[in-house]
Amino acid sequence: VKVATWLKRYDPTRMVDTDSGGPANALKAGDVDDLHVGSPTPNAHHPGARQYMMNGEFGNYEFWIEGHTWTSSANHSEVCRLYGDGHETNSPPQPIAVQIAKDSAAAKQVGNLSIMSYVQLTDLEMECDGMLSYDRTPKFNATQAAMIRKANL
Repeated sequence: VKVATWLKRYDPTRMVDTDSGGPANALKAGDVDDLHVGSPTPNAHHPGARQYMMNGEFGNYEFWIEGHTWTSSANHSEVCRLYGDGHETNSPPQPIAVQIAKDSAAAKQVGNLSIMSYVQLTDLEMECDGMLSYDRTPKFNATQAAMIRKANL
């Protein structure tokens, strides 16, 4: 709380996210109540009187393009160990694009949800839940990307 308060005094133009997705959201410090929930919902959020309601990470839909990952695609448990459960699968992009679009459209229905963000733009070393692969190859074709974009407008 002290650091968030200091930062707001130091630079009042900066939006402060005290604890992205973490338990410090309960302290009501900073500008946002940032929970990481799987899909848009107002029920989990309890923003303070001067906070925005934010879903800083939704999705975690794990899929990859063979040959465009950090490590060899021969051993899938080494390709994508998002949370290390050992049960990684590679879903086709169309159902994932549809789900992302549905989640984006559902965010509009929440009402006072100010910010909602897909988990990450690009894959990382052992995380395959980005919109782009590790080498920045798009995972969605133009039609799928347009559907996601439309849901977000």
